[in-house]
Amino acid sequence: MEQYNQELKELREKQARQQAVLVDLHRVKEEKLRELQRRRDEETERKRREEEEAARQAKLEQERRERQEKEEEEARQRRLLEEQRGRQREEEEREAQACLQAAQEKAQEEERRRREEEEKEKRKREEEEEEKEKEKRKREEEQERKRKEEEEEEERRRIEEQERGEQQPVLEAQRPAQLTTYRALYSFVARNTDELSIDAEGLIEVRDTPAPQDTDV
Repeated sequence: MEQYNQELKELREKQARQQAVLVDLHRVKEEKLRELQRRRDEETERKRREEEEAARQAKLEQERRERQEKEEEEARQRRLLEEQRGRQREEEEREAQACLQAAQEKAQEEERRRREEEEKEKRKREEEEEEKEKEKRKREEEQERKRKEEEEEEERRRIEEQERGEQQPVLEAQRPAQLTTYRALYSFVARNTDELSIDAEGLIEVRDTPAPQDTDV
């Protein structure tokens, strides 16, 4: 009996779940139908507005063409009247046009000459600037070359002094080094934290490695 009641309970719960699913499906269907109807209404309203706008544009275009035709007719009438009045002034206008053309040609020639002169001056300035830039680059390259040569020479001397120092006795290595002051011939900008920036004409101190002494007794 208890098993029967349990099965009956489960059956009722299953029916309740199925009923809930059916209710949800019905609700979703109703929502989709309402959404479809809303879209149809929007599409109908959009088409109505487009038709109204098309009719309005057609009316505006018709009015524009009518105004244009009227203006063209008025312009044609004015042109005919002006042609009738202008025949007696044709010769004077031709002479005036010839004078104007001559003046324009003269002005154009003067403008052409002025531009040629300006272009010539511009090329001259550019050539001078280019020559100055070449000289500047040449000086900078020469300075850089000298700097590298001096750095290489300094590195070579340092290595030689280091090699000589490694060959001296321990007692000789413990002798205090002397500092010598030099004046920098050019400025140098440090490229990393191991190097020191130096201004031109600045004073620098260099540690002198003691010269090797004769250890024979």
